[in-house]
Order: sequence, then structure tokens, then C-alpha cells
Amino acid sequence: MSHVEVKQLEREGNSVGHRIFWEAKSDVEITSGQAQELQASHGYHPCGYGFGSFECKEVDGKYVATWTCSCSSD
Repeated sequence: MSHVEVKQLEREGNSVGHRIFWEAKSDVEITSGQAQELQASHGYHPCGYGFGSFECKEVDGKYVATWTCSCSSD
């Protein structure tokens, strides 16, 4: 995968039922699997924290992927 910038856009609380909103930007399209790997590399493995609402769109010549996961693995 080419260089990808990933960050948490927003965090709703710290417990079960609260979400983390993610964003990744790249010169090439980002797949759901790649987004899951990026999330895991930041300490939120999809097997424990979930993974959902994935979407990747082209915006101003870059691909922007967004998704969510849980704030808690409980």
C-alpha cells in the first residue's frame, strides 16, 4: 500500500456503545481490509473493537476512507 495518512476524527466517550470515527487519506483507493489493518496498527483490532460504516470516496484527487469502531473491546 502506498503512503496513507490515518487519524481519529472524533471519539465519543470511552465505554461500550461509544464510537471512534476514523479517516485515512491516500493517492490510491483504500479497501476495507486495508482500513482494518490501519485500525489494528493503532491498537484497536477489529476482532475486539469492531469495524463498521466503511466508505471510500475520491475527493480532490485523493482517496478518503472513513469508518468507525467501538471505544471499548468489552
